[in-house]
Amino acid sequence: QFFPQDEFDTKNAAKGGSDLVAKVFDRKAEVGKITISIKNTKTWKHEYLEQIERNMEQDSTKVGILVTNKLPKKANPTGELIHNNGVLYCLVHPDHVKSLYVGLRQVVIHMHETKQYITSKEQELMRIGHISKALAQWISGNEFEEIQNILDEISKESNDTNQLLQKTQASIISNFKKANDKQNRIQQHVLNQSSLLSRLKNLLSKSGDGEK
Repeated sequence: QFFPQDEFDTKNAAKGGSDLVAKVFDRKAEVGKITISIKNTKTWKHEYLEQIERNMEQDSTKVGILVTNKLPKKANPTGELIHNNGVLYCLVHPDHVKSLYVGLRQVVIHMHETKQYITSKEQELMRIGHISKALAQWISGNEFEEIQNILDEISKESNDTNQLLQKTQASIISNFKKANDKQNRIQQHVLNQSSLLSRLKNLLSKSGDGEK
């Protein structure tokens, strides 16, 4: 009722396996399973722990719930957490199993997300490793030396071109100055000749007046 998207499989119960295997779904994808063992007995037996661990191994689960009417002495009825042999499971009284399931399914979702994150990082590291290896091989090969030689030649040609451009610029500036000086001298000669022509014109004008 709380999680209609989850599936609860009871097919192994008839074979002496888990009473229930809950398949946890998150965003319509199965992310993990929870083994659930139910003991409707009036006495507690330590072998219940061994049984659920065997069931979890058979179910390939890392999270489990042992629901029992009779708990060990001093056990918390709302959930007694046990870590053993690389698995995690809880002893719980039937009155509190629903709330415990809510918490444990979140644990399953978190474990799945963590696994995906680790897998993604491992793949990223492997990819970086392959790139580094390929780069190391390329650097030590003939291609890298050839490209380095070409880059050195390009750098030398670029420096030579800069020097040539600087010389050309200096030559242009020098020639421009010479041309400008010549142009100034020409203009001065023109002005001088113009002045002489004006003087000649004045002399001729005066001479004509005398004859009249």
